Amino acid sequence: MKDFWRKLITGREKLVISYCAGLSRRIANKIYMMKYRNPKKAERSMTRIYGKEDTASKTLASNLVAALTRDASREEAAWVENIESLRKELSDSPSKITIVDYGAGQKCLNPDSGPEEMGREKVVTKTIGDTCQTVCKRVLLLFRLVREFRPSLCLELGTGLGISAAYQTAALELNGHGRLVTVEGAENLASLARENFKRLGLNRVGVVVGRFQDKLDGLLREYAPVDFAFIDGHHYERATLSYFEKVLPFLSEGGLLVFDNIIWSKGMMRAWRKIASDRRIGLSIDLVKIGICVKANFLRYKRHFNINPD
Repeated sequence: MKDFWRKLITGREKLVISYCAGLSRRIANKIYMMKYRNPKKAERSMTRIYGKEDTASKTLASNLVAALTRDASREEAAWVENIESLRKELSDSPSKITIVDYGAGQKCLNPDSGPEEMGREKVVTKTIGDTCQTVCKRVLLLFRLVREFRPSLCLELGTGLGISAAYQTAALELNGHGRLVTVEGAENLASLARENFKRLGLNRVGVVVGRFQDKLDGLLREYAPVDFAFIDGHHYERATLSYFEKVLPFLSEGGLLVFDNIIWSKGMMRAWRKIASDRRIGLSIDLVKIGICVKANFLRYKRHFNINPD
């Protein structure tokens, strides 16, 4: 189980994340070098610097560091083990399922597709194993982010078989607070996801069936403010930017927007660069395949970091 929780960032990269709390790069580099010569002095320096920062900035920095580095507690490991057992079962399943796919589908589709074009029906038949392509490291990151930031309302676009939603909801269960609303275009997948949530004993989650562009506006008005949003569908430039523009006004201060598959296509990479550079985003982190944005107007300067967790 510890293999799931090996540190994703170390050394200089951890100090880079700490920079979001107000550290200058000069000071961060100085402390980074100091820790090898005098670790205790380095720790005292970090403590003094953090003490000068506002509470919101310190909380953001410490939460991000914890989400990216902290090992699992016994209770967390138990949830992870149960979900991973289900994920393996689904990944090995040869059972076939026919779904109406409104999402990205194959990469050969027009990379500039917008929400309307991307929302056209495509009937697809494939095995459950092929459908369950969730990467463990990515969903573990979602789990840790929800645990550390303790959101009240989470929104997910793209339920699939419910594995990523299960990780987020398990974190909410451990927090004892919050709810996840996840949207899935395919009724068959939504039904399977509900069954999986029931098997895992997850109650803080609701599945909404429908196209994102049909459901998103109403859900945002009904559940605002949103504290944590995971966008895992329609991995194309215009569609992704459209969902970003829709969600951002309803995102709480300090809220997180997480985008999966930011290197899916050239269009998706362009979309991520535009989002990460948007002045309304206080902090953005590029983890190669996942992008994290924080709506943090309390930060003194806009910040962007590139971190390779592998």
